[in-house]
Amino acid sequence: MNMVEKVARALCVACGNDPDRLEPGNCVGDWEGCDAVMPNGDPSHFMWRSWVSEAKAAIEAMRDPTDVMIGCGILAYDGKCEQSYRAMIDAALKEVK
Repeated sequence: MNMVEKVARALCVACGNDPDRLEPGNCVGDWEGCDAVMPNGDPSHFMWRSWVSEAKAAIEAMRDPTDVMIGCGILAYDGKCEQSYRAMIDAALKEVK
């Protein structure tokens, strides 16, 4: 699963929806197509696909880290990017005022 799908699924769940629920019709936007066929033969897509644009916007908004995120990333760096990345995301989540 790529990051856009992970974020789209999280947004879908945060809004009280099942990301794996099938919605009638082709999904339009960044991805056009269908994931399955409804019992009546109509195309359908997973609900999370409806959140892809929002997911991309959320990821794009995090492109430039805050000073706090940078500081936490530097402190957490141990030669592995994953630990630094997680520390920066954790810092971003704690910055809410």
